Amino acid sequence: MTNDQINLRTYVTDPLKGNHAVYFFRSCITSATTALFTRLLKLPWEHIPLVVKAERNEKNHYTRYTASGHWHGEIRIEIEEQAPQVVDIAPFDNPEKALQHLTGPLIGFYGPTGKTRRFEVRQPEIQPCLGKVLKVSFPFLVDLGLLNEKEMKKPHNILLAQHGRIHVFLPPRPL
Repeated sequence: MTNDQINLRTYVTDPLKGNHAVYFFRSCITSATTALFTRLLKLPWEHIPLVVKAERNEKNHYTRYTASGHWHGEIRIEIEEQAPQVVDIAPFDNPEKALQHLTGPLIGFYGPTGKTRRFEVRQPEIQPCLGKVLKVSFPFLVDLGLLNEKEMKKPHNILLAQHGRIHVFLPPRPL
């Protein structure tokens, strides 16, 4: 089953093992069935209508990648490939460190202090390309105070990758 999702997250350290981890503030997913199942487990995944399209040219480069839908307001994101592979991605020393930091955490957390839950994930290594924003409208991020309009239009990094499989090991456990 293919599910597209958007995660509002930050990077943290796993207090149990000291490894790199991710804390999820909010998440949304396109599968109503998955969203219903995860709500029963008290995971913070909301169902949203979202259409994701990836257009590629004859060299298999992303010429345009769009996501549009509704998550507490209309969303529209348009991105294109800037480079076919990640070569330099500040503030990291090299692309391997960047990808490990951004896409490699195998532990996730969610929930308020005192009720935080922990879960594990497994995913194959992805090989993203570097992208740049053409247009973005995501008022929910501004409404939450996570970004201002200027920051949203000029994000620090954009990584594009084909669909990947993520295996989430449930049920989540208290921290």
